[in-house]
Amino acid sequence: MERDVETLDHRIAKLESQTRRWKRASLLAGIAGAAWLGLGAAAPKPRTKLVEATEFRLVDQKGTIRAALTVGRAGASILLNSSAGRPRAALVVGDDGSPRLDLLDKSDSARASLRLAADGSPELSLSGSPKIELGDEPGKPRASLAILADGEAALSLAGSSEKPRSKLGVKTDGCPSLKFLDDDGSIRASLGCTALKEAGSGASADTEASSLTLFDSKGRVVYKAPK
Repeated sequence: MERDVETLDHRIAKLESQTRRWKRASLLAGIAGAAWLGLGAAAPKPRTKLVEATEFRLVDQKGTIRAALTVGRAGASILLNSSAGRPRAALVVGDDGSPRLDLLDKSDSARASLRLAADGSPELSLSGSPKIELGDEPGKPRASLAILADGEAALSLAGSSEKPRSKLGVKTDGCPSLKFLDDDGSIRASLGCTALKEAGSGASADTEASSLTLFDSKGRVVYKAPK
């Protein structure tokens, strides 16, 4: 009977020893697993280095295409659209390597274009009723080059008051003129084509391209050559 008790005690002691070893092993395994998970979380995730496609599109919340990056037969292009999905600006690099920036109107027609020719020469093209303004340091417009509503090409120069004081123009019929104006915009001297009212009828007629006309402060002709 005593031997049986001793055998049972021995088995119990052996089982307790094994249990303690299993607990230590489980603790070490848990620590190692946590460390592995921690290192895995801290390690940077691999990044995608290359994405290949022939077109990328950006859409707004309504699903309208507002921008597109494409590669096609015309070359590589970036297109920017209005909220209605109509193209309004395009940056294109053709297959020949020539870059071009186009600004388009509501009918998709290019109204302004900046480009480099095949030989590298820069070109700026404006259509419709374009206007280019140059301003001084405070931002006041001092010079402008424009195509007026009546089709006349005009260069206007102004003083610091921003009021035009001289105008160089060529009408649609090819008649040129150079006009000098006072501070209120009245013509005081004109070289070339100038519209003058005819006495009696009140109708206006242009002077010759070689004419010189001087006016007083009330717009009356004080000198004209040839007569």
